[in-house]
Amino acid sequence: SSDVCSSDLQIIKRLNTPKLRKFRNLSYTPTKRFEKMLDNFESCFEVPVIFIEILPAHPDYEKNLPGITQRIEAYNLLIRKKSHLTMEKFPSEGLMSDFHHLNAHGHQYIVDSILNIAAHESL
Repeated sequence: SSDVCSSDLQIIKRLNTPKLRKFRNLSYTPTKRFEKMLDNFESCFEVPVIFIEILPAHPDYEKNLPGITQRIEAYNLLIRKKSHLTMEKFPSEGLMSDFHHLNAHGHQYIVDSILNIAAHESL
């Protein structure tokens, strides 16, 4: 019923406050499952797949979500086993004010990086 959904949303909202987020240490996808998903995704194509690393956590994002830098690095280590586009030099001005989502400059950086790979590699 809608009452159950409403109460569930209230619980989720309370658990998602910045004060509690640092204690939850929650990852939605275990690294073993993530690695399997990378393999499965790659096997769906008959052409080379280039994965894009997860953006490094901005220091202000790490303040809001302690431990996120370490979790991102764990996933990126798995991505680096594949053909991938590194995000190590991603410009901080390419992020929105939440320090996590890309703005127009960030999207352009990704596009330019992909085009650069395409121009220098025979895919």
